[in-house]
Amino acid sequence: MFLFKEVDRTPRWKFYANRLHDAIMDPGNPLCVRDRAEYESILQQLGFQVEVTLMHRLVYAHVLFVARKRGLRDDNRTSQ
Repeated sequence: MFLFKEVDRTPRWKFYANRLHDAIMDPGNPLCVRDRAEYESILQQLGFQVEVTLMHRLVYAHVLFVARKRGLRDDNRTSQ
């Protein structure tokens, strides 16, 4: 299993709040974020089955990707 949390681009006002936060906390290192669908597509192309959970709490918008390798049996997941 692979867990990946990233900034979400929607809603737009929350995305810009994330950008402002990062600009203040880490100036000179701009935020680079892909669309949620693009991340999901990349993971699927790499052979993962992907679950997407929106984490739009407080002023920040995040998205959690839970990626599981396709074809693994349930009892083998802990050793992968």
